[in-house]
Amino acid sequence: MRYLAAMLHPDDPRIMDLTGRFHGQLSILLILGFFLFGGGLNGLCAQDNFKQDSLQIEALNLLAWQLKNPQPDSARIVANAAIAKSKKYQFSKGRADGLHILGMLEWSEGDMTQALTHYLEALRLRRAINDSLGLGRSYNNIGNVYFQLEQFDSAQVFYHLGLGIRQQLGDVPGLVYSYSNLGDVALAKAELHTAESYYRRGQQFALQDSVFSALAHLSGRLGRLELERGNKGAARNAWQKAVYYAERSDDRRLLAGALQEEIRLAMLNDRLDLDYHFAAAKRSLQLSNDIGAVDLQAEAAIMLAQLAVAQDDLTAAYYYQAQYRQLTEAIMQENENKAVTAIRDQFLAEQLAQDRLESERQTRAELSRKNTNLFIGGLILFAVFLVVAALYSFRAYRKQSKLAGALATKNEELDARYADLQKFAEIASHDLKEPIRNIGAFANLIERRYAVRLDDDGLDYLEFILKSAHQMNALLDDLLTFSNIPRFEQIQLEPTSVSDLVGEVIAEKKKEYGAFEFTVTALPSVSANAALLKILLVQLVDNALKFNTAKLKKIEMGHSRAGYDHLFWLADNGMGIDEAFQDQIFEIFRRIEKQDQKGTGMGLAICKRIVETHHGRIWVESTPGQGSRFFFTIPSSKHLKLVATQANKEEKVLIG
Repeated sequence: MRYLAAMLHPDDPRIMDLTGRFHGQLSILLILGFFLFGGGLNGLCAQDNFKQDSLQIEALNLLAWQLKNPQPDSARIVANAAIAKSKKYQFSKGRADGLHILGMLEWSEGDMTQALTHYLEALRLRRAINDSLGLGRSYNNIGNVYFQLEQFDSAQVFYHLGLGIRQQLGDVPGLVYSYSNLGDVALAKAELHTAESYYRRGQQFALQDSVFSALAHLSGRLGRLELERGNKGAARNAWQKAVYYAERSDDRRLLAGALQEEIRLAMLNDRLDLDYHFAAAKRSLQLSNDIGAVDLQAEAAIMLAQLAVAQDDLTAAYYYQAQYRQLTEAIMQENENKAVTAIRDQFLAEQLAQDRLESERQTRAELSRKNTNLFIGGLILFAVFLVVAALYSFRAYRKQSKLAGALATKNEELDARYADLQKFAEIASHDLKEPIRNIGAFANLIERRYAVRLDDDGLDYLEFILKSAHQMNALLDDLLTFSNIPRFEQIQLEPTSVSDLVGEVIAEKKKEYGAFEFTVTALPSVSANAALLKILLVQLVDNALKFNTAKLKKIEMGHSRAGYDHLFWLADNGMGIDEAFQDQIFEIFRRIEKQDQKGTGMGLAICKRIVETHHGRIWVESTPGQGSRFFFTIPSSKHLKLVATQANKEEKVLIG
């Protein structure tokens, strides 16, 4: 910062003092003054050699890099200045670095198309000058764009390209994050074993150079992976390691976030040590205060309020709840204050620019030319001040309006798609089933009247037609059931006795399948939609009996608590499911059994949709030949209230 100020006017102590007080915003105005009035830096650059020019461009890119998070608008102006100067002096590396920063700014604001454009242009320049270290960064960031667009295969290709370059360079920090990114792709594709392998390799390199911040980051990723597996205890242990490494990294923001994640998982596991976790939350709040991270302060405050309630300390709970409210209001107020700060900084910068113009004016030969330049420059600078002031004043309003509009658009799209699905269900239940019924009816008629005239092949063909008609009819019934499952906001939740529903389902299935052995532990009442829950139980019991070749078919059902959730399981002694297919069986129309067995391929997809409609999860554990055990969760009413509270809080933050 001070180097940049000295480039503009090395002998003016007021510039040095002002840059120390106002940081990035004043630097931006000084750069604008440089482009508007010429002389000074332009004159100096005309006399400097290429080395001095490249140092100045690198200083601009360094400043843009430092401003990209706290002041993205200022960073964009500085990066464009670096790119313009790099074009003038044909400094490809400086131009590529500036484009790279612009790409990161567009990526952070959600404009993936523009970000990719900047990254690809930077990649082209770096290939031309063989900038290996820069190529690794470009490949990695292009991968980030594709990852954000959920084009995971493309992201994986670019991550591998970046990994190859970093392996050649021996860039240990780069290798750590390349493996982390590849692990993220595998996790997104539900390739959990592959994701864990990448995360473990990243850990090995981070341990090699004792990169504790990276170790904390990777431990957190492993925690998320274990949570995907349903291993909440293992996830909590992983985040405890993240806290340990964050302690050693001396990264206070990283440590504050890791402490908060550890507390969340302790709550999820119902493993709270109130004294320990209350102290951890207070420490997270203190760390957040030290670094001025208002977002982390707010999260720590709401956690302390929740823990105080658990300790029956209502006074402390009220205090931290009030603190949380103040912090969220401060976040909103901060955006409003930016405009006032910008105007004040701009006024001081204007005075400096005018003083500089006056000094230059006195050295000019013709008074009329001096006055004209000063007048024109003053008008342009004043216009810039007005534009910058307007941008800062309405920045928060524009972002809030954009978010609110996007939310409304998404809701409209969702309603339209849901209406289309309902229309399709109506067609499936009426128009499509009519010809199927006709096919079945006429096939039965042919069988009754002409069976004696048909040979064995004809009878086989007729049987195939009848079986296919029945299969199609069953498929349409299941499709109608699947499409009619409503969204969570549309279902009526009420206290529902799972034990009563199970009794009804078992009685019906014994009439349909005959005798089988069924054992069950005590089952609770849950807050659910009784009709949907019965469909879920019917499909699971059907699945256990339909794909079971044992002489005595056995089904066992049980229940336990998993934090705030009810965890149910249903086990059978059927044929079992290979591990490779255990995630696929919940997909619609996915059938792994032989074609001569019954099934439409929608039963477990219906189960998954019903469970997710209730904000729960469903999965299976199975070994071929040893039966299967299906698990599903139904949140308690207390958990649903917490989810609703969190959703309301996020909606308020979005809408402003």
